[in-house]
Amino acid sequence: MEIDIKRLFEDFLNLKDVWNGKTAKEIVEERYKAYDSLRDMFVNIDSLTKEDFESFVKNNKSWDKLERQKKWYLADMEKLKESLKYLLDESINIQDRFDNMVYLHGKYHIRGVNNGLATAILHVYNPKEYGVWNIRSKKALYLLGKAPEFTGSWGSDYIAINKKLYELRDFLGTDLTTLDCFLGKIAKKSKEHIQDFIIYETVEESEEYFEKKVKDQPLEKDKLLQSLKEKKYSKEENYQLVKQYFRDPRIAALALIRAKGNCECCNKLAPFQRADKIPYLETHHLIPLAKEGVDEINNVCAICPNCHKELHFGENKNAITQRLIEVILKKNIDKGFL
Repeated sequence: MEIDIKRLFEDFLNLKDVWNGKTAKEIVEERYKAYDSLRDMFVNIDSLTKEDFESFVKNNKSWDKLERQKKWYLADMEKLKESLKYLLDESINIQDRFDNMVYLHGKYHIRGVNNGLATAILHVYNPKEYGVWNIRSKKALYLLGKAPEFTGSWGSDYIAINKKLYELRDFLGTDLTTLDCFLGKIAKKSKEHIQDFIIYETVEESEEYFEKKVKDQPLEKDKLLQSLKEKKYSKEENYQLVKQYFRDPRIAALALIRAKGNCECCNKLAPFQRADKIPYLETHHLIPLAKEGVDEINNVCAICPNCHKELHFGENKNAITQRLIEVILKKNIDKGFL
């Protein structure tokens, strides 16, 4: 199994509310605008004031935890400026800069300056070159299965992190600032959310997970219809993926509600009840997703296992399918499922 990171990233880009009602595009534009206004203080460090640096930690539009140690790193501005000059001196290799700035016993270390603050400064200074390494990006890389192996050296570990960030940036066709925003969002998600974007290698693995997702849906027609109305998914954006085909468990749950325990093909009662007392029926796409079928309520029926097999392998499967398409459309109209 692997995570479909591209689809997860597309889902992030399509969200209407990534943070405080703003889209990803709006947030990234805010960040770049803030970086442009703050960058000069790192270009002209000799004139850096305490107020300037406080403005950076408060108004960077990206990281809200940088103030926690300010009583330490703002205690000696001359020493801070000397350290910042060293950190931003690109004639020195990044491993040495990071080891001497972030490592507790480094020559240019200042109490309160950690990898999160150091990489935030580097990123604002040169967002095309330096990725951000903080608690959120580290957690997100772990959730995505992209965490590097750490060596114990701050400098070499940052190089390893940056390499992974570069790889993701190029794979997703984005930039390091948008990627940092994306990883920050992923870090706040649960493992269950990430599971919705797993690519399963076998149909059996997929069916097991998909059935669990269907069971997790509230078997209440109005709630499911409202949920689907609030966020429509295209074929490329739906939840479940087996190699390349996506399915939404809410659609399957609605089909089960519509069937009311009777096979929508033969009209007989479900052959048995599941352990949770719900009649057992299987969901089926009338026009297969592999043949450009869509994952929506007019294309999904709830049927018994016997009819399901016939619709896949029976000699009259095409005629039965055409009949069911008409039946399901009429049921959806009559029962208010559209």
